[in-house]
Amino acid sequence: MTVISMRKMTPTVGKTELATSRVRAMAGIVARAGARVRIGQVVAGEGAGSMHLYAAFEDFSSISRATLTIASDPARATLLHERELNPAGEVVGPEVYRTIYGDVAPNYPIVMQREYRLPRENLQDALSLLPEIEKLGKSHDFKMMAVVPVIADDLGRMVVAYYNKTMEDLGKTIDEVGMSEKFQKIVTKANTLGTLEKSRVVKIVL
Repeated sequence: MTVISMRKMTPTVGKTELATSRVRAMAGIVARAGARVRIGQVVAGEGAGSMHLYAAFEDFSSISRATLTIASDPARATLLHERELNPAGEVVGPEVYRTIYGDVAPNYPIVMQREYRLPRENLQDALSLLPEIEKLGKSHDFKMMAVVPVIADDLGRMVVAYYNKTMEDLGKTIDEVGMSEKFQKIVTKANTLGTLEKSRVVKIVL
C-alpha cells in the first residue's frame, strides 16, 4: 500500500507564474519531510488548467510524521504569509488516498484519471475488473493504479489512473484498447457497480 496526499491549485488568471512557483516551493517543503513528490498539470478534462501536488508515503505513520514536520517548517510559514498578502489562486487539500491496486509509475508522465462514484460494497467486484483491462492492454506499455480516499470531503469514490509514457501512447491506448469491443463489455459491467463521473489527463512536470 502507498499513501498519497494531493493538493490542488487553480491559478487566478494573470497569476499562473506566481502560482506555479508557490506549488514548486511547497513541493520542496513536502519533499524535505520525506515524501516522494510529483507535480502534475491538468491538461484536459475536469479541472483543466489546475495543478496537482502529489506526495507519496509508505504508510499512514510516515504521512503523520511528515505532517508535523511540514507544519513546523519555517519555509511553509513564509509561503502561507505570502499567499495571504498576495493570493495567486485557490488551494484545496491536502486530501489523502490509499492505493488499492498497482502503484505510482514514476517513468510514465502522462496520466489519465477516471473517477467513479462507487458504493463500498461494490469495491472488490470493481477491483476484479482491473486485471482484465491490463490483460487487454498487454501489448501496450501502460501502467494502472487505483486509489480510494481516506481523508477527503467525498469518500464514496474510486480513482483509476492509467499511466502512459507519451501523449501519443495515451491516444493509441484509447484507440486500440479503450475503444475495443472487449473493453466496452468491461465498461458495461462496471456501470452496474458504479458510475463514471469525472475524467482528466494530467501531465507530470516534476
